[in-house]
Order: sequence, then structure tokens, then C-alpha cells
Amino acid sequence: MDVSLRSVGLVLLLLSVTGEVHGQDWFRGRISLQMEGSTIEKSVAPGMHLDAKMQLGGQYSLVVGIGGAAYVLEGRRSGTYTFDPTLTLQITRPSRSLGANTFSVGGGYHYSSGNQGIGWAPSVHLGIGRLWTLRESTLFVDLRPTAVIRGEGLSMRLPLRAGVVF
Repeated sequence: MDVSLRSVGLVLLLLSVTGEVHGQDWFRGRISLQMEGSTIEKSVAPGMHLDAKMQLGGQYSLVVGIGGAAYVLEGRRSGTYTFDPTLTLQITRPSRSLGANTFSVGGGYHYSSGNQGIGWAPSVHLGIGRLWTLRESTLFVDLRPTAVIRGEGLSMRLPLRAGVVF
């Protein structure tokens, strides 16, 4: 399983960095830094998120992403490390200014290891974001509250992401 997760991560990284495929605008990559709060780890953590977005038509896109965070603010020995592959349907609504608003819904898995690690658990998320168009790229901010389904209960994650679309 580790080999397949590494392969998926490598492919997403390459797709995120390459940006447009053959000059076409239907496939884009994004890279972002994130700050994430969680009721699982009861703390906040810095992290990184990569994703590849494929335009389905009109305002709709399919986004495949992978992210991670390190809950090490209380020290590395008591730290928890998370890994989150996701699949998201995103709707982009142009605004009157230079940019657009985004709304998203999707799911994935949440993996955490360390002192308070829970292993693998399914997750569901809703999101809202904003895009600002520049000459060569686009800046974005995205807030994506996520419910992690743990056995009989739910835990919440709140990642706030800011980054660049290539």
C-alpha cells in the first residue's frame, strides 16, 4: 500500500507542477500552504496541499488532491502527522471583479499517525473559496470544513489554504 500511495502522490505532484497540458486550459495544477485546526489532534498545524483540477464543462471541475500537515507545535516527539487524499466537485462562479468565487463538495480519507493517530478514516467536506486572476497565474484562498467519520462519532478539521494556480 505504501508504494501505491507514493505513486499517487508523485503523479499529483507532477501534475500540479506542470500546470496546463499542451497549452490547454482544461487541466490545471494548484499548490498551497495551509493552516489546519482539528478536533482529533486538538491543535493547529501547518501543512501543504497539492491538487490537479480537470474542467468538466462550464463552471464545473473535478479536483483530485493530496495534502498533509504536521501537528508539531508542542514538540516533535508528541507530534501527529496527517495525510489527506481527496476527490472534489468544484463550482466556479465568476464575479464582477477580476476573479471568481468557488464552492466545493467532496470526500476522501484522513490518515493520522503519532501519539493521537487514528489511522485511516473516511471524510466529507464542503468548501468556499475565492480566486484572483493575475497576468501569469491565479491566487486563491480556500476554506474547507471537513467531517471525519471515526467509528460511532464525528471529528472536525478546518483547513484554510492559500496558494497559486499554475
